[in-house]
Amino acid sequence: MKRISIVVILSILAFSAKAQFVSTIAGQLEVDGANNGDALGNATFTNPHGIAADAEGNVYIADRFGHRLRKYTQDGQVSTVAGNGIQGNADGTGIGAFFNEPWGVCVGTDGFIYVADTRNNLIRKVSPEGEVTTFAGSGNYGGSDGVGINSSFGNPTGLEMDEDGNLYVADHLTHVIRKITPEGVVSTVAGVAGSAGFQDGFGNNARFHRPYGLTLDNEGNILVADEWNHRIRKITPDGYVTTIGGNGNIGYVNGYDTEAEFNYPWDIAVDEDGNLYVGDGYNEVIRIMEPQGTVPESYEVSLYAGTPGVTGGIDGFGSNATFNSTTAIHYWPVEQTFFVADAYNNLIRRIDRFDRPTVSAFIIGAQGGNLDPTVPVKVCPGTPIDVIASPDTLNNYFFYVNGNEVQASPTWTMTLTDYDSDTLEIQVIATDDFGLLYSNFLTVIVEDNLFNDFLGDELMIDNSNPEVNFSLTDADSSITIYQWDFGDPDSGEDNFSSLASPSHIYSGPGTYSVSLLVENDQGCTDTLTKADYILYEFTEPEEIIFVPDAFTPNGDGINDFLFVRGELIDDLTFSVFNQWGERVFETTSLDTGWDGTYKGKDASACTYTYLVQATSVGGKKITKAGHVSIIR
Repeated sequence: MKRISIVVILSILAFSAKAQFVSTIAGQLEVDGANNGDALGNATFTNPHGIAADAEGNVYIADRFGHRLRKYTQDGQVSTVAGNGIQGNADGTGIGAFFNEPWGVCVGTDGFIYVADTRNNLIRKVSPEGEVTTFAGSGNYGGSDGVGINSSFGNPTGLEMDEDGNLYVADHLTHVIRKITPEGVVSTVAGVAGSAGFQDGFGNNARFHRPYGLTLDNEGNILVADEWNHRIRKITPDGYVTTIGGNGNIGYVNGYDTEAEFNYPWDIAVDEDGNLYVGDGYNEVIRIMEPQGTVPESYEVSLYAGTPGVTGGIDGFGSNATFNSTTAIHYWPVEQTFFVADAYNNLIRRIDRFDRPTVSAFIIGAQGGNLDPTVPVKVCPGTPIDVIASPDTLNNYFFYVNGNEVQASPTWTMTLTDYDSDTLEIQVIATDDFGLLYSNFLTVIVEDNLFNDFLGDELMIDNSNPEVNFSLTDADSSITIYQWDFGDPDSGEDNFSSLASPSHIYSGPGTYSVSLLVENDQGCTDTLTKADYILYEFTEPEEIIFVPDAFTPNGDGINDFLFVRGELIDDLTFSVFNQWGERVFETTSLDTGWDGTYKGKDASACTYTYLVQATSVGGKKITKAGHVSIIR
């Protein structure tokens, strides 16, 4: 018996890929508080909502229900920059300042920290020493443009500053994007205050629905997480708004541009390569949007980190990690890493990129040494299949067949001999010190059914026409050998045939069993015997009416129509009825057969009832009824 070797190559030297590792850097999982000190040992947060970092890696956190601005340093310490935990609205220094649910934060190019003091409807400016002043907004809810405190906001959330010191604001409940110059002049960039909706276009022709987070890309475009539209939007420097991701449906679908679906996207970041990273709110994941083409006009959306639809605070690689409301994400280019505000876990998370081996699966020793893992391998039933993982230095190897684990051990080899399915999907999952490594899937087709059936065009014959034509249904293209036995030894050598669709003239009256054995190019065989399949009756010339019990209207030119077979018939009416008694076909001609359709569509592959009412040439009235099956 031929043995098939499947080699799964886990090449650390030849193949490597960027993998993202999620870790917790500050806070206690699901513990509320405002403790400062050691980031992992003592510090606590209360719904950290906004996040931003400066060039030195100091991370500033808008601690929403803590009503504070917090700071994390790279030596693992957390402190309070400003705010005292009491809801209010007051400028001041350190704990002398008051906030009311700050949601957004950014580090300005001028060295100040800007805070979206959301429930106060203000934009606050904080010095590195913790002095808080009001930069823009009157404190009243609204969407009025103006200078400084003569403007108004409606629950501002996302903030970002450009190189010229202009601050951009996602004004959440007024559904607009605002701009504040270094002098404090507030204007509306896109959208109409108070008008929620979805529309691309210039400036006030565009519409948003609760825009949440925003950032600037490398070309100066404003990128917006348009939360309630479930889309990612782009605003060019001249104010033109387009949709670059999401189709407006709530869901989790990867794909290109508007093929993708989001579930309340909350924030967005961009790296130096122009890749976009989206905190996909209630999908509980970070998605990546990779630009396609030299001038990015299209993005491919896929999973970057997190387990879709699963909440938790698990650290780990990629989809092994879990989040609980990624309300903010910030890219720190110094170390090419991300900081994430994991709001409902009360955690600050970090996502780092690591080089890890990729797992690639190849099939050799079959199909002439074909190394293409996308090409299925065909084997005969019972063929031993060797699965070998390489290198043999990884921690553990898990072998899966059709999603079921069949072996788990430090051993990197497995021989599979017991399998029931016609198609095997094989995968190896190995572990290194950082987690799981997945191979691609290998497909093995077990060729135990090389054809579905064979049919004879005449099952009842007589001396006037003793010939039967045979054909196969659903025959595999790999069949190379046909061995027919017509069960008619009196016909000598003619009793056998090696043709795919042979004919046989039976030697005389009797009942005949027919058998067929086929073999394909892999040496697999399949056989079928039909006992007492052909009935040969010697008849005197008289009227004959015969209707086959099955036909195959599949368009292959063989047995595609159901005819009434008759001799010495003067006229007839041939009707076919379905199981509900509906007439699906009727003819008065022996030359017209049913093509297996009803009302212009293919009729179901099932059993039908027929009725033949005929008159012989001698005037005899004949009625014949029975059943016929459609086989597709």
